[in-house]
Amino acid sequence: MLGRFFSVSFRRNDAKTVATNTNESVKINSMGVNVFKVRGFANKKTLKKHADKHLKEYPGLTAEQYEKRALELLEKPVGNGVLGYMDKAGKIVRYDTAANDLASGYPDKGVSTMYKPIKGQELYESERRRNQKDEQRA
Repeated sequence: MLGRFFSVSFRRNDAKTVATNTNESVKINSMGVNVFKVRGFANKKTLKKHADKHLKEYPGLTAEQYEKRALELLEKPVGNGVLGYMDKAGKIVRYDTAANDLASGYPDKGVSTMYKPIKGQELYESERRRNQKDEQRA
């Protein structure tokens, strides 16, 4: 998209500010609460694609409920059974250990996916080690 730029500023809280082509900016926090500007998947086609692929993992949920659950998980802070990080590209990742739900997305672009990984937390930890920003590593 023309006119889109990213302004990155890392502080102790691992926050990142993304300026979009509007007058609004989206503050991304790797460990804290995030408010997604795009309230779900980027469009209905993307939602349908992911619902067709993953809805069988969520018996009884509609595509809209699946989308809502993914967004709610991504906006949660880390803690109380929710693990998370921000990857090198600014994507937020959250893993709900109790529900075995792994979600990822960009606050300025929307939900990317949510699914139940077969290897659960083991997969989450492997992905985190590979993708997490160096500033977040202890």
